[in-house]
Amino acid sequence: MSVHLPTHFGFERVAFEKPSHSPENRASKTGGVRTLSNKRLSNVILVVLVMAAVTLTERMLDPTKTSFALEWAVLSLVAMVTFTLLANVVFRITSSARAWLVFYIAEARETRAEQELVWLAKGDRRVMDDIRAARDRQEWAR
Repeated sequence: MSVHLPTHFGFERVAFEKPSHSPENRASKTGGVRTLSNKRLSNVILVVLVMAAVTLTERMLDPTKTSFALEWAVLSLVAMVTFTLLANVVFRITSSARAWLVFYIAEARETRAEQELVWLAKGDRRVMDDIRAARDRQEWAR
């Protein structure tokens, strides 16, 4: 009886781990949460798209009418063209999506911190006075 793993160890090693010489390879404060970097995420998406294009092309070729060499040449050409056309597009999309996500997370943290401060200020008069004084100073500085 064989055990089927949902992902291949080699894929996880390449996609998620930092190089062994990297100082970031040590355990992080997040408890070892693994994330895809921008470049690695782009590479994974690009590989999936190239594999899909090659697979679709292979399905369209008639195996009885094409020789192995012709099929190999066509599939290689499809892979190279797909990679060439999609590489920059995929990298730009993942970069902008990641930038938007970082901005959204920062905004959410700021909003949450402000809500906690308001909640604290409602319970403590001194904090509310400090907030009002800071707002007044900010308005006078304008």
